[in-house]
Amino acid sequence: MFELVLRSQFFLILIIVFNIGLIIYLLLKEKINVEYSLIWLFALVFAAVIVVSKKFLLFLTHLIGAKLPASTLAYLGFAFTFFVLIYFSTKISILSNKLKKLIQHTAFLEKKQKEIEKKAEDQDPSHSNKDSL
Repeated sequence: MFELVLRSQFFLILIIVFNIGLIIYLLLKEKINVEYSLIWLFALVFAAVIVVSKKFLLFLTHLIGAKLPASTLAYLGFAFTFFVLIYFSTKISILSNKLKKLIQHTAFLEKKQKEIEKKAEDQDPSHSNKDSL
């Protein structure tokens, strides 16, 4: 039926290993959160299992009702992309709400600070304007 050519398998594994190395490097340099790195590492390990195990790929192909394993790979890539988009949209929404609250709180504190400064100026006799007499 379908077999990944050895050269294709080697190339895909090379890409996966490179990306695992990149994720670990970014994690060590604190350029990526542990939470996100775990998602990527899980996805890369799952991709490696699919590439290496022809039986598992054929099982998944049969399970989702695809005709070709290449269609299964495309489907899984598409599904993972949607998962990542939804996940990041959720994270962006949460951060956006937190930022809005932080901005509102900062504006409130600035207003309070100006009120306190104005009140202090009004009560401080050294700020009175003696030249107006």
